[in-house]
Amino acid sequence: HKIRYVALGDSYTAGEGAKAGTEDFPTLLTHDLRYNGLDIILVANLARTGRTSQDVIDLELPVYSVLRPNFATLLIGANDWIREVPIETFRQNFAYILDKAIEPLPDSKHLIILTIPAYDQTPVGIGLGLKRTDLISIHEFNEVIKSEANNRGAGVLDLTQVSLDVRKDPSLLSSDGLHPSAKQYALWEKLIYPTAYKILR
Repeated sequence: HKIRYVALGDSYTAGEGAKAGTEDFPTLLTHDLRYNGLDIILVANLARTGRTSQDVIDLELPVYSVLRPNFATLLIGANDWIREVPIETFRQNFAYILDKAIEPLPDSKHLIILTIPAYDQTPVGIGLGLKRTDLISIHEFNEVIKSEANNRGAGVLDLTQVSLDVRKDPSLLSSDGLHPSAKQYALWEKLIYPTAYKILR
């Protein structure tokens, strides 16, 4: 009955800006759940920096499908947004990812989906946003994430407010001026933990 956890995503799941393998939120979540009595193992964190939704389809889902997960997290879309992937293309990709991610799980609630953090409000992210030409916001990408998840009965946790706190607490930001610090990843984990524990206990 061991819980087999696989994490899907990009730099935010990989833990860019902190120590990968110790300070990323999947590692913290696994440790916290195990400490509180759940028999869980992080089978794999498949996320890598720079990945888009298409990369998840091409590079992560084929591995995911053979790992036999019964619990998963998904955070993707930041790089789609910055590369100006058309929002309808993102919707199609995200819907496909959800269907494939849910497939091996006991039910859709065993996939926890996270919204794209408000990295356009970081020092580096503000500059990246100013270079955009399509005027589509992160908020609009997050609305796609929420609607597609809700259509499948999967839970969504919103990282927007936590990530906006960097404006008043610079220690929540890593030295690259873009990614979260270990402190912010720990706050993400505290947001995710109650939902994960409720689902898995």
